[in-house]
Amino acid sequence: MKLPVVHGEELYCDLQDIARFLRRQHIAQAERFLRSVYYSFDQLSIHPHLRRMRPEYQKPDLRSWGVRGFENYLIFYSVRPDDLFVYRIIHGSRDLEAELSAD
Repeated sequence: MKLPVVHGEELYCDLQDIARFLRRQHIAQAERFLRSVYYSFDQLSIHPHLRRMRPEYQKPDLRSWGVRGFENYLIFYSVRPDDLFVYRIIHGSRDLEAELSAD
C-alpha cells in the first residue's frame, strides 16, 4: 500500500535552500536533486518501514533516509497511520540534533 506523503512548512524552506546552494554550482545539479527528492518520497511511500529509526532525536517514530544520488542529504520522516509525514531534509554534516529540535 502506497502512503500519501505530507510535510510541514520547513520542508519547503529546506528544499529552496538546498536547491539554491546547488544551483550556484550547476543548475542541472539542482534540478537533478529535486527530481531525486521526489523519487525518494515515492519510494518511501511504498516502503516506509524499511528505513533507519532515529530515536536519538526525541520524535516519535522518526526515521531517516538519504536522497538517492545525494546520500549526504537526509530525509527525516515519520510513518503515521494514514500517511508519511516528512519533517525535513538536512545535510548530514549539519548539527542534526539542533536542526531537528528547532521543529
